[in-house]
Amino acid sequence: MKRRLPPRIWLGPHFYVKVELATAKALLALLEDELDKVVDGVWISSFEDEDANMGTIYVCRAAGIQKRWAILRHELIHAIHDIDDWSRVKAL
Repeated sequence: MKRRLPPRIWLGPHFYVKVELATAKALLALLEDELDKVVDGVWISSFEDEDANMGTIYVCRAAGIQKRWAILRHELIHAIHDIDDWSRVKAL
């Protein structure tokens, strides 16, 4: 059975990341300064907004299900690293 991606991933009592599918064109628009690159996933943090989730991982809609999971795992590593750094700085 092929499992679809979860809509959100909890990384602690106050930290969660949304997961959304996006077109390749939308992914490039999120990275306006890197338009010459091929992008299949993007992690966008939203640490500035205290009432929001920690951010969103966008995964290329055109990718197959196994590739989507690989993209999610890769972007989740970036998210975990950023959230860990942010929570340590906020605790100071």
